[in-house]
Amino acid sequence: MPKPYPQEFRDDVVRVARGREPGVTVEQIAKDFGVHPMTCTPRAQKFEYAHRV
Repeated sequence: MPKPYPQEFRDDVVRVARGREPGVTVEQIAKDFGVHPMTCTPRAQKFEYAHRV
């Protein structure tokens, strides 16, 4: 079983996904980071939920 990504790496992926420019897809960001798109989506949603005001 592969090791989980370090927290710093995961945080960076989510930060980039949340701040992406219009027209940039999660799939493109995942490809840039070398991860599967589904790796980004749940983490970004969890981050947004945790940081609601």
